[in-house]
Amino acid sequence: MLRCSKLLLLIALLTFQSNAVRAGSENDAALKDLKGFLFDPGARAAFAKGNGAATSANNFLEAFPGWAQTELLEIVMLIASESMTGATKHADAYHQGGVAGAKDSFSPAVRARVDAFVGKLLKDPSFNNPTNLKKMNQLLPALKSNAS
Repeated sequence: MLRCSKLLLLIALLTFQSNAVRAGSENDAALKDLKGFLFDPGARAAFAKGNGAATSANNFLEAFPGWAQTELLEIVMLIASESMTGATKHADAYHQGGVAGAKDSFSPAVRARVDAFVGKLLKDPSFNNPTNLKKMNQLLPALKSNAS
């Protein structure tokens, strides 16, 4: 299950991070606006309406326990604040090197936070169980081949 959980986490990070690139800019006000948007479930749902990729990403995020949603969004904000408009490098790294490539493109601070998050998530029985992992695979069908 560890391999699948890391894959799920990194796919979610890349999905939300790409939305952050579109919304962000090189100033603190834009990051504040982005954080306000990401942490507002109603705003995310309204944005996702009619947009299949955004709906899938939002549904995927909301399938995590509440504490994990918050931490995941904080990690996304860390990526956005570090990378700013250059954040597309993470998506490029994913397309070129898969999950390992994407993770390698993150700063040491982001990688450490992701690893800590995965460790905590793996200990959470409300998330790390076969039923929930099956649900996650249904939300992102491309991951079925990676399920443990």
